[in-house]
Amino acid sequence: RIRPLRVGLVAVAVLQVLAVLWPLVAGGAARSHAGQELSSFGLALAVGFCAAAVRPGRAWGMLPVITAAAACLVGTAALDVVLDAGRNGGHGDVHVLAEVPHLLAVVGALLLWWLSRVQANAGLPCPQRSLRPAGLRWFRSLLAGTHRPPPSDGGGRAVASVHPSAPERAAS
Repeated sequence: RIRPLRVGLVAVAVLQVLAVLWPLVAGGAARSHAGQELSSFGLALAVGFCAAAVRPGRAWGMLPVITAAAACLVGTAALDVVLDAGRNGGHGDVHVLAEVPHLLAVVGALLLWWLSRVQANAGLPCPQRSLRPAGLRWFRSLLAGTHRPPPSDGGGRAVASVHPSAPERAAS
């Protein structure tokens, strides 16, 4: 069940590299400073997809970064298309088809998520089970305003145990 996902990630990485290299070879806007930075960003995404394909157990750790990158790319692409539609009667600089390569990051993020779920459900090495509940509790307490920093020893250093042990809880 994992092999097709790994092959899919490699395919997305290859397409990502092609989507990055084609504008650089063809010239144009990709040779601008912002275009070169976006190309570097796209190549970094491709490396991340390949790394997850080679080491599927690391897919869960890459998921937040890749998902954030995909969301930002799609958000800025949508903003470009919407703002461009308002200029010059919709005949501006941005074409919808020029923004399609940004969807590769979304496909890669979905494949990473799927791979991490398959890893967890198959009982394969995946840190998801150990990290997710604690991370969710911390995030929920932060949103609810009930998050407290760990107790300190008075000198600004956190003490070793944040939560009381079971006997201490039973005594109170």
